Amino acid sequence: GYFSGRAIQVLVNPDEPQVVVHAHINASARSAATLVLPVESLGSGYYVMGYDQHGMAGAGYFSYSIIATEPNTTFLVHQRVDRVVGPTLKITLPNVGDVYQFLSVDDYTGTYVEADPATSACKTFAMFSGSSGIMIPFDIDNSLNPLFQQLYSVNNWGKKYAYVPFSGPDKGSMLRIVAQDD
Repeated sequence: GYFSGRAIQVLVNPDEPQVVVHAHINASARSAATLVLPVESLGSGYYVMGYDQHGMAGAGYFSYSIIATEPNTTFLVHQRVDRVVGPTLKITLPNVGDVYQFLSVDDYTGTYVEADPATSACKTFAMFSGSSGIMIPFDIDNSLNPLFQQLYSVNNWGKKYAYVPFSGPDKGSMLRIVAQDD
């Protein structure tokens, strides 16, 4: 759905030092957090990342959110549903701080969202994705936790990464990788 002016903008006075911002969501005994990227690091194309909902309708929803950082930005959403190419959506957010949020019980990992090259080619925006409640891996402890992350634009992707497992690779740690090209 569309939500006007719902994004939160953090501003620091020009004469003050730079800051680091993170967002934390919680409800009951569940929580998730993400580093919030500065506007200077945003891009014009993102791949949505999440995890399979396992058809758990009502328990949790796969989600992604598009946040306009410039007025009158049009987006093309090239959907992938459970790894299958779906229809392309065209969405326009008229104001800075407007949000388009998508929810589903299906996995939309691999969906590509870009500023429309015909009308918004030089515009950047922010994206978040994840789930309102998910089991990773499925049915390991019968509890749901949110998955919440700000996405990095494809122009900030790299080829070498470091990974530090929380409690060791043999303790259920998982990696999920999205390739930009086949």
